Amino acid sequence: MARAVVTLPAQARRGEIIEIKTLAAHPMETGFRRTQLGELIPRDIIRRFVCTYNGAEVFRVDLHPAVAANPLIAFTTERLCRDRDRLDPRRVSICTRPCLVLAAACVFLDLRAAGAAAEIPPAERRSGYEFMGRETRAMQDDDATNPGLLWVLDGEINACRTGRQKAAPLAFESRDLLALTAYVARQSRGLPIDIAIDEPTRPFLQAGRETFYRRQGQLNLACAQCHDDHWGAKLAGSPITQAHPTGYPLYRLEWQGLGSLERRLRSCLAGMRAEPYAYGAPEFVDLELYLMWRARGMKIETPAVRP
Repeated sequence: MARAVVTLPAQARRGEIIEIKTLAAHPMETGFRRTQLGELIPRDIIRRFVCTYNGAEVFRVDLHPAVAANPLIAFTTERLCRDRDRLDPRRVSICTRPCLVLAAACVFLDLRAAGAAAEIPPAERRSGYEFMGRETRAMQDDDATNPGLLWVLDGEINACRTGRQKAAPLAFESRDLLALTAYVARQSRGLPIDIAIDEPTRPFLQAGRETFYRRQGQLNLACAQCHDDHWGAKLAGSPITQAHPTGYPLYRLEWQGLGSLERRLRSCLAGMRAEPYAYGAPEFVDLELYLMWRARGMKIETPAVRP
C-alpha cells in the first residue's frame, strides 16, 4: 500500500461540495524501463485508488500504467459530516493497491567560444523558480501537490529517530538522508540565505569559486559559462538558471524523486564529459559553499520543484 498525503477543507456545511486532494508516493513502474545493467524493472503500479471517510466509501478509481509516478488525485464530494463540523484528515482512509544532448546544445549557445564570465550582480540574481513554467511553479507553491513534501513527512519521523539515538551515518542520496535534509531545510523556508565568511572558511570559499570558473571535461566548459553568461537561454529545451541552490533537496520531474545538490552537480559534470567527484568530496563541499554564498539574501524554497 502506497503512502498518501491528504488535503481537504477544515470545515464544510451540509450539502456543500468540497474538493479533496491526495498525493500518493509510488514509483508507478510500467515494466518497460530497464536498469543501467539492461535488466527490466518489474511492473509496479497502483491499480486501484479508494477513499473512505468513517468507513464509508467516498471515491474510487482504477489506474493504469500511463499514470505518472507519485500521482496527484483530486476529486469533489458532498460534505463528509452530518452538520457543520470540522473535517478530520485522520479519519480519511486512502487505499492504494499496487497492481549526449548537452554537447549538441553547447554548439547552439557557442559556450566554447565564450570569454571570461562575469559574476551576476546582486540586483540581477534570480531563483531557478523564476525560470520555471507556470505549471511547475504552481506545483511547488501548493503543499498539496508538491511531491517533495512526501519526503518531508518521512524526515519528521527520521529526525526523531536520529535525535534520540546514536544511529550510523545515513548513506549519501538515500531516502532517509534526503528526507531528513528536506525536513530540516523546510524549517527555514521563506528565510533569506545568510552565509558568514570568516578567515577559517575563506580558503574553502575561494576553492569553490575556482571550481565554478574552471573549465573541465572533454567539452572544456566551466559552470560560469552557462550560469553567469547564458542564464535565461535554453539548453536541451530547459531554461538555464543562475545556479542558486535555494530549493535543495528538490524534486525534479526528470528524476521522479527528491535529489540533493550534489546529485545535480554530478549530472552537470557528466554532461560536460568530466569525471564527477565522489559524493561528499571536498571539491563538492567547497563548490556548495560558494554557490550558497552567491545566493546570499535569496529565500529558501525547500522542497522546490524543477523539470
